[in-house]
Amino acid sequence: MKISIITVTLNSVDSIYDCMMSVKQSNANIEHIVIDGKSSDGTIDVLHLFEGESVKVISESDDGIYDALNKGLSYATGDIIGVLHSDDVFFSDQSLTDVASIFSDSPMLDVLYGNAIIFNSFNQNKVSRFYSGSWFSPWKLRFGFMPPHTATFVRREVFERLGFYEPKFISASDFEFFVRIFRNGKVSYKYEDKVFVKMRSGGMSDSGLKSYIRTSREMLIALKDNKVYSNLFLLLMRLPIKFFMALYTKFKFRGSIDG
Repeated sequence: MKISIITVTLNSVDSIYDCMMSVKQSNANIEHIVIDGKSSDGTIDVLHLFEGESVKVISESDDGIYDALNKGLSYATGDIIGVLHSDDVFFSDQSLTDVASIFSDSPMLDVLYGNAIIFNSFNQNKVSRFYSGSWFSPWKLRFGFMPPHTATFVRREVFERLGFYEPKFISASDFEFFVRIFRNGKVSYKYEDKVFVKMRSGGMSDSGLKSYIRTSREMLIALKDNKVYSNLFLLLMRLPIKFFMALYTKFKFRGSIDG
């Protein structure tokens, strides 16, 4: 069971080493494809330290993160495909081994998703939010809920059958992909109650009210394109729910992964 991990980078010198190491340390059969948008801050120098038989680095201009992810998908040869952003790391060196084992035990499984931890930018052990895949069900897409993108793993055949990411979106193409496969794609899926990924706070989907409203408008277009009814009010309802989820995180972890 071969897993292709796709990472998109642009001037990520402060975090890319940890990202690459978290993939390298896995005992699973891994192909790591890194699509770099011509970084100028030393990111490429770090990537060259890892480049080899199982790590492919492509550095060239692109039209945004989803265009870069689609490039990575075009190079992927693994049975299973996952995405790890350059600011993020896998939870442990067993995470991808667990993913491979679950797919091996379930030959008909198309999509596996679990949990992610959002950590403080300066301290990987300081939890700011717990992103649980258990909150997701396909009917909740109309409210803007989806599984944690980087804690979701998809068989390559799903991309081949249903298409790659829609590059017309700035920040909601991953959401549109989930709408497409869960509502219209007839895929089999499973939630696993495991933390697969630690995500650094401050990403594109965590950038303030203006970004939140823009993403919500894109989500509405994605739902309409896939003939799923919703409206802006329903999508904006997820904001107070996220607030209570953050409170739950503080109660569950008391500020640290160790408990």
